[in-house]
Amino acid sequence: MRYSGRDFIEAARAMDARGLLAGSAEKCNACGAGAAAATISAARVLGKTEGVLLAHTNSNEIMRKKMGSTGAESVGYAAMVF
Repeated sequence: MRYSGRDFIEAARAMDARGLLAGSAEKCNACGAGAAAATISAARVLGKTEGVLLAHTNSNEIMRKKMGSTGAESVGYAAMVF
């Protein structure tokens, strides 16, 4: 299974803490997966049923805007509320 940053975001939006952890552990491609899963679990206890994606970007987009160039690698960023 290919697991991408988009998969991480979709698991968070669906409030699938287990799927989020499993996918990120399989590919080792997300920092903060434990914190995200804990947040999702707490939101569920508080009665929330869905995450809302506020913004999604990556370091190359930021570098392009600020410096006019990009790097060979990139990390993604997402902001969500529950």
